[in-house]
Amino acid sequence: MRALLLFASFALWGLPALAQETMLPQPKLQLNHEISGHIGVHANGWQVGGRIGLAQTFGHYTFLDLEFAKLKHPKEYRQVNPSFSNAHSFIFGKLNQFGTLRMGLGCHTLLTDKEGLLGVEVSYLYSAGLSLGLIKPVYLEIIQENAIPTIEGEYPVTIERYEPGKHQLYDIRGGAEFSQGFNQLRIHPGIYAKGGLQFEFSEYDEDIKAIEVGAIADYFFSPPPIMAFTKNPSLFAGFYLNVSLGKRW
Repeated sequence: MRALLLFASFALWGLPALAQETMLPQPKLQLNHEISGHIGVHANGWQVGGRIGLAQTFGHYTFLDLEFAKLKHPKEYRQVNPSFSNAHSFIFGKLNQFGTLRMGLGCHTLLTDKEGLLGVEVSYLYSAGLSLGLIKPVYLEIIQENAIPTIEGEYPVTIERYEPGKHQLYDIRGGAEFSQGFNQLRIHPGIYAKGGLQFEFSEYDEDIKAIEVGAIADYFFSPPPIMAFTKNPSLFAGFYLNVSLGKRW
């Protein structure tokens, strides 16, 4: 009987320590790789891209950043020729379409995990690198008023590259197909930098479902010739918003 009481005493004395040990939070699984894709909008247009990251320490990744962005001139105004019901819209004075391919390196660091902020993981990130601008000339449907009109009374049109000294507003029926001018692409080099906060709210650590907000700037070594009759900037800067999906493993 004395031995049984002694055993029970030791058992009761050890239960709190055992319970404490089993209730300790389990360490998170270290996920060393991540890959994600995103779409988003920014102050000068839209963007689509992706990242491939590698963990350096827990919660800290370095990543390769690849992104294509459409950049607009602040004075672009899209319009339609009201004389034609089926004409494409166009931007009068626009010389070239302009986009950029961003390629850089960045860092992604965890600030709070999902247990600390209502199930949302908050990180900050930044990246910088090359911004390779791509210039594509604008082609338009130009009305040939000197030609013989059709039975319906419409004048024939030709597809021509926009020339500000030659084509007036009343000469333009509408924009040509977007495929026109791809054989005349030119590279316009520059650099970029961006930084922001990412809010990741997926149920599992292996998944990435996130919203990212931040600021971005592209600087080109010479002003890209986007618009006629106005100054073209070398710097495109503003805020952005991305929606991301991806995986960690």
